[in-house]
Amino acid sequence: MKNWKTTLFAILAVLPQVLKLFPNLVNPSILDAASIILGALGIGYAKDHNVTGGTVANTVSDASVVKETAKTDKP
Repeated sequence: MKNWKTTLFAILAVLPQVLKLFPNLVNPSILDAASIILGALGIGYAKDHNVTGGTVANTVSDASVVKETAKTDKP
């Protein structure tokens, strides 16, 4: 699990759809809206697994870094 927030919102987005099995409890339209909102929040927290984030750009200023990365990226 790379990003716990993305996983949490994915689980929370599925729960309203499970509750749709019991339409007498809550209006299905409200549950659909809740799934959309929770899914959108999860996408907002989503992050590429190979990007460190922050305000520093991913630029290479030293060629040795590229060589070391190429060694570790080989299957």
